[in-house]
Amino acid sequence: MFVKNNMLAPVQRLTQIVREFANKQLDARCPVSSSDEIGQLSRSFNEMAATIQDYNRTLEKKVEDRTRELKD
Repeated sequence: MFVKNNMLAPVQRLTQIVREFANKQLDARCPVSSSDEIGQLSRSFNEMAATIQDYNRTLEKKVEDRTRELKD
C-alpha cells in the first residue's frame, strides 16, 4: 500500500496529465505535492506546458493577424 500511495500514484497522475496535454488539452497541469524527483518532474512539465501554451497562443494570434491583413 505504501508503494502504491507514495510512489506509483504520483507517477500515474503525472502520466494522465501528460496524456491530456498530448490530446490538445493545453491547460493541463500536474499538481506538485513534493520536492522529490516526481515533484521536480511535475514542476518541469508544468513549465514546459506553459511555454508551449504561450507559443501556441502567440502563433494563433499571428495567424489571425496575417489572415486579416490578407483579406484587407
